[in-house]
Amino acid sequence: MYQLLKKQITFALILLLLCSVVMSQSNLNNSFKANLQLVSLKVNGDMYQNKTGNFTATLKNNGNGAYNSRLWFYMEKPVVYSPHQLIGGEVYSIAANETKTITITGTVTLPPDTYNCNMIFDTNNNPSDMARFQFGSHPNVQAIVKDVNSGTNSVVSMTGNKVGVTVPIVRLDKYELELIVGEEQTLNATTTPAGQSVTWSSSNTSKVTVEGSYGQAKVVAKTSGTVNINATFGGQTVSCIVTVYDCFSQDYVTFDGVKWATRNVDQPGTFAAKASDAGMLYQWNRKIGWSPTDPLVNSNGSTQWDGSNPTGSSWEADNDPSPAGWRVPTYEEANALIRVTAGKRRIAIVNGIRCYLFGAAENSLLLPAYSARGTNGNLPWLTNEAATFWTSTEYNADGAYTLDLLNSLWTTYFGLRAAGVNVRSVKK
Repeated sequence: MYQLLKKQITFALILLLLCSVVMSQSNLNNSFKANLQLVSLKVNGDMYQNKTGNFTATLKNNGNGAYNSRLWFYMEKPVVYSPHQLIGGEVYSIAANETKTITITGTVTLPPDTYNCNMIFDTNNNPSDMARFQFGSHPNVQAIVKDVNSGTNSVVSMTGNKVGVTVPIVRLDKYELELIVGEEQTLNATTTPAGQSVTWSSSNTSKVTVEGSYGQAKVVAKTSGTVNINATFGGQTVSCIVTVYDCFSQDYVTFDGVKWATRNVDQPGTFAAKASDAGMLYQWNRKIGWSPTDPLVNSNGSTQWDGSNPTGSSWEADNDPSPAGWRVPTYEEANALIRVTAGKRRIAIVNGIRCYLFGAAENSLLLPAYSARGTNGNLPWLTNEAATFWTSTEYNADGAYTLDLLNSLWTTYFGLRAAGVNVRSVKK
């Protein structure tokens, strides 16, 4: 029994040895995928659209036999296999236990996008015995290289320039902007690779200026017109078309047949110099103007704050601080302004001031947000995020209707008559 078992084992060993010899003689390539090692990879020159450069790969054959293999780089768009491009394809011989450095030169013709990049070696064009390494490229850092043959990841030293996966791309969050004179707006840019420095420029700095670095820039409208704001990264430029409107050169804008003044009332009988200026604050049905910043300053100098409740059923003409030909708007007119500008209202920063903008383009009404005075005359009563304006219509014996604007709240409400808030007049 022992002799029989010994003969069977001996026969099996001989058979296994014969098979190994036959396989090694007839098809050394069956071990090719397992034995080929990618030691390092370098990109010389930018390898993306219309760029010419080369890949330098250092390879090691850990097997016992020599291999004759074609070597190429295969680039494709993610998921889909068209378009794609092969670079190289020459046959190289790698001896047993040899470490060899090979350089492949080519011009990338694929459009700019993110690519799957593969380094492929095959023997005698045999797809079943193909060694493939998939990689993502980042300049001057190590890259994770996936050995597709085994499904494992290994860190291979990868240096040099950009290859398809790092095509420089810059995008904007807005490609069109409509601004009014004096308005500030922020533009954001994203880059591929992420977090890169972006160069910002204006096609006409007398109309629109831009200041920024990396992914954010402040755009400021100076005068009316159309300007391109450009963001440049990696040789690529994208533009935002900025159109600036001047809605302040006119005395009024019209909504629902009502002509609204483009500036707040300042001293009694005058308008403020600019649409974003505060002007003065007024108690309801009283004609004395009060400073929005200094509690001791008023329009006639000697008058002290009167905290008593103003009387009257409407704002009387003799007490109206509006310039000649103008008056304080009614509650109904304030409501109509909100109604007819639905979908055409936004918050804007103009000359550094938070403002509430009704309408669009040249027909825009700007109401700035400033602190109001409480019934005791103290400042501030409301924060400078809120904009409050009197109407001429009483609410009750203690209050009157107001136009109230705060963040997403654009409405009519009421305020205490003895408080001091802004006046925006309408034409008689």
